[in-house]
Amino acid sequence: MSHDLVAQPLKLLPFLMLSAWCGLVSGLLEVGEIILCKQALDFNRLYWMSRHFVWLVPLINLLIFLILGMVLSVLVWRWESRGRWLGIRLLCALTVLPLIWAALNRIYGPAGFLVALGVAARLVPALERHATGFRRLVRASFPLVACAVPFLATSL
Repeated sequence: MSHDLVAQPLKLLPFLMLSAWCGLVSGLLEVGEIILCKQALDFNRLYWMSRHFVWLVPLINLLIFLILGMVLSVLVWRWESRGRWLGIRLLCALTVLPLIWAALNRIYGPAGFLVALGVAARLVPALERHATGFRRLVRASFPLVACAVPFLATSL
């Protein structure tokens, strides 16, 4: 029995790492998308927010996704296959949700969430077919996206 309790956290650690990676990536994509939209599509180039948004948005997304990852880890631990199925799709939907809300700023909030769920329903099976390559991508890019936030904070 004690062996199972020791082995369980090792199974949940990749899920927490994936949620942290999703938080960092969604934050960096959201910042990039805000900057791109302001520079390319908007005549008013003022951001109407603090200049520190370039590192605060990814940091806040990281914290939100880590908390969500802990909650979803309990769900995965409790209901192995259904919890993992739901958790992965929810992480994917919440990763693309800020992009959808920022790109389609006139979309109603719950409608944007439904669009994000639809994107996740199509994207996750494609990523599951290439699971080893995706895991390799997450492991290789995690240090880069993790170092991007302090780099952005010190570059201001």
